[in-house]
Amino acid sequence: MNSRQETNLESLSAKELRELAARASFLAAGKDERIDLDTRLVQAMDAVLFARTKTRFHEGVAMGLSNKGALFSASPVMKEYILTYFKPRGPGEWLKAYAIIVEAVADQIAKVGAALTARKMVELFGQFPAHVNAAFPGYAESGMLGILLKQEHRPV
Repeated sequence: MNSRQETNLESLSAKELRELAARASFLAAGKDERIDLDTRLVQAMDAVLFARTKTRFHEGVAMGLSNKGALFSASPVMKEYILTYFKPRGPGEWLKAYAIIVEAVADQIAKVGAALTARKMVELFGQFPAHVNAAFPGYAESGMLGILLKQEHRPV
């Protein structure tokens, strides 16, 4: 559907209405808060959560999180971290870098025996550099995180 195209809401399915409501909520929050949530972070969270728990994560779920402020705050910090330490060369490498970070956070949650949920992941995003360092000791300091982008990686 074209973003400028008028839509007859009555003709949409329940699924399409939910998706439209989630997207509208996400866009409205972005306009109000003037914060950039990188969709690649949302995609990486969805891929990791689905691979490990078979649950989905999307913009609508992000907006429903009680701690969504932490997610919106982490997004630009992660973007800068990825630019500095991973140095991605294209969209695929950006997504892989986000997935590596999200998986490092998910691994930390597993280590403490907690259930892997979007909310728990967002709670730990503030310490993501420490989790990446725990998963890949010395890589950031030696400038080698970018090497991980060249390797086969799950789930993205």
